[in-house]
Amino acid sequence: MPPPKNPWYKPLRRNSNIVFFGLALVLALGLFLSVSFSLITAYFIDSLSITAPETVSLIELSFDFATYLLMFIIPLSIMRLWIDIPPKVAFPMRSPRASIAFPAVLICIGASVLGVLSYGFIHAFLSSVWGIDPIMPVLPEPVGIPATVVYFLWLAVAPAILEELMFRGVIMQSLRRFGDTFALVCSSVLFSLAHHNLAQGPNAFFLGLIIGFFTLRTGSIKTAMLIHFVNNVLALTAEFVSRDMALRQQEMLSLGIFALYAVLGVTGLIIIVVKHGGIFHLAPSNYPVRGGKKYFAFFCGFMPILYIICIFILTSLQFERASWY
Repeated sequence: MPPPKNPWYKPLRRNSNIVFFGLALVLALGLFLSVSFSLITAYFIDSLSITAPETVSLIELSFDFATYLLMFIIPLSIMRLWIDIPPKVAFPMRSPRASIAFPAVLICIGASVLGVLSYGFIHAFLSSVWGIDPIMPVLPEPVGIPATVVYFLWLAVAPAILEELMFRGVIMQSLRRFGDTFALVCSSVLFSLAHHNLAQGPNAFFLGLIIGFFTLRTGSIKTAMLIHFVNNVLALTAEFVSRDMALRQQEMLSLGIFALYAVLGVTGLIIIVVKHGGIFHLAPSNYPVRGGKKYFAFFCGFMPILYIICIFILTSLQFERASWY
């Protein structure tokens, strides 16, 4: 007779299936709503003979914003109810200490330097070996103040709330019973995969680690929302400032931002070490399934593999031929 199966794998795999189903639903809803709203937008604009660029931009971005909201809110709600995690546990809302939250923001800004360096390494490797470059997804540019406001809500405010409720909320908090380190690493990997492009993925992983760590240490998802919001605002500000610059000016601006972020990150790290020297630890895991077996059980089921294949396909679409080929 075969040896009995370890019953401790069952809750781990159940949680994995629910999480990956929710993330797959995000992709499916995003695709369905994007196509549906695009058709509705085109019909709406054509039927009303709308030609003003500001109005067209506002309508298109409003539907993009609606797509984003629905593709996260629906799966997020299903995941929380299916996992059966209480709202107060999934979304801890205590007010974080400013002495931790402020340097945490600085450290996360500095961590983006690691993301940029990682992307540079990946870019150089792919260009030299396979002659391809990972690229950023192309987003519509807002025209007019109302469209710019919607653009800001879509790319700065909404992700800081909904993505944190999902990744540092339902996902990470539901995985904490298997170990805080395990929950932190898995949620960061999933956060990186959810961007489904190599231009943003490495940075998302490092940011996910920092955001998740300080969420655990402060016991508040508000910390995650604050860090994410500041990071998004800085990225959008740099985008708007550099939009009309010449290539040389953009390179100089990027270099200056890179140096500033590094300084801010080191400053935040020094503040944390001086004020909270013992903060850099997480509670040890008492779950009977140990080490790599937990990660294998979480990432190697049917739903995880199906989702990772979809992400691989979507990521492969975000490449272009290297310019020197």
